[in-house]
Amino acid sequence: MLFTQLTDILGAGTSCLTESNFRRTHSSDDFRRLVKDTGARVVQVQLTADGPTLLKRFAERSATAERHPGHGDQNNLDEFSAELLAGAYEPLDVPGDVLTIDATDPAAVSLDDLAAQLATLLDHPTHPPTSPPA
Repeated sequence: MLFTQLTDILGAGTSCLTESNFRRTHSSDDFRRLVKDTGARVVQVQLTADGPTLLKRFAERSATAERHPGHGDQNNLDEFSAELLAGAYEPLDVPGDVLTIDATDPAAVSLDDLAAQLATLLDHPTHPPTSPPA
């Protein structure tokens, strides 16, 4: 469903943002197909943090009432521990730029700086956009 919506939005020439814990091994093919089909330009914003901090945040979040029980986080801590302790997923294998932000200390992340960096990448990409098929 997500990629159908992204294809419709990007195919109409509209910019968009999508967010998830996309894994290189699971999502790269879908995003490469999306880029091929729509000619979209991708900028990945990858948030990282030191592993113990990520594991602690995950465990704390899974114990709160605000987290929808459908996520099943409280049952997945062992499954995700190794990935969380690594501190980051590898970026997706898709054409485009990757902007990596260390979010170990969220208060140290400047949204103004992030916006400026994104604007620079969008105005002057290091990886040019592809053209959709005619």
